[in-house]
Amino acid sequence: MSEMRRLRADDEMVTSLLARAGRISEDPSQLSRRQSERFEYHVRTLIVDFPHTGGVTRYSIPARDISRQGISFLIGNFVYPGTACRVRLVSDYSQSLTVEGTVTRCRYLAGSTNIYDVGVRLAQEIDVAMFHRDASALHVLLVDSDPTAEKLVRHFLTGGAAELDATADAADAATRAKDGNYDAILINTCDTKIDATALAKRLRDEGFARAIIALTVEDSDEDRTRLTEAGFSDIMLKPVTRERLITALDALRTEPVVSSVVCDPAMAPLIDSFVTSLQESITRLESALAGKDVETLRQVVRHLKGTAGSFGFDVISEAASKTDAELKNGADSAEARTAALTLMRLCRAARGARTAAP
Repeated sequence: MSEMRRLRADDEMVTSLLARAGRISEDPSQLSRRQSERFEYHVRTLIVDFPHTGGVTRYSIPARDISRQGISFLIGNFVYPGTACRVRLVSDYSQSLTVEGTVTRCRYLAGSTNIYDVGVRLAQEIDVAMFHRDASALHVLLVDSDPTAEKLVRHFLTGGAAELDATADAADAATRAKDGNYDAILINTCDTKIDATALAKRLRDEGFARAIIALTVEDSDEDRTRLTEAGFSDIMLKPVTRERLITALDALRTEPVVSSVVCDPAMAPLIDSFVTSLQESITRLESALAGKDVETLRQVVRHLKGTAGSFGFDVISEAASKTDAELKNGADSAEARTAALTLMRLCRAARGARTAAP
């Protein structure tokens, strides 16, 4: 392998070229050909290898954006479409993933000193949330009989903050919660056509284990206790503003939970196996929480408490330990439910190793 090749451009020029290439990529003719959404991935030292008959030429170059199926970067020479390469991705969580790819585009950036914007299609889909926090979209259900409220919330969520469904009927909301994969349900507790506390209780009893947020003007301690006991996990005071709504939803975005021993190649298959098993644990927790089955909850929680840390997921073990402590007061206490919901959220966020040697 020859010495590392780098882009001959200072930081100011790189920033300018990345912005220019980004503007070109937003052309409607380019957007129409995309198969998955792209996100900024401004890593200045992306490692890309190009194998050839004489060995491998390695580059350390600036990345521009990333998607489930591809990545783009700047390089200091022309590369023919169809050229094979290996791209080493490093997430914000110190996880390394080397993926095979094929060059699909090499576009000269006019006015530069022989610098090109290259697009690569990856041989395997990647978990983009590891490299860009907003890549994990939230799915939200609004329960409100006022069509103006729906329009307002939908307006607040434009720009990819979350995907919104809406209904004016409590029974329909319960059905959707069973069939859909909602991260949060917003319920207008001031709506006289909806029994908000009864709906929240029904959702919990039927197994909905994610966020239920009350949109309310009621702010007394008694009101908060009543809503919490009914199953609401958060309370948002009216008037609802875009900033308040986005802040509440952003709090639901859990950063990917990565094993602290992910860099140990021998642990990779064990980590992957453990993460796969977490789905069964989540299912059992949801069912037990809905049925207030304390014994099953304790079994699953104590299993996670005793095993997650061994695979480098200390945060899950700690959350399980807290849940175990809260279960002493019964599965129907607000504290136990909140702790269990947090535990399930962390389990969903756990990522497998998926590492490969560079």
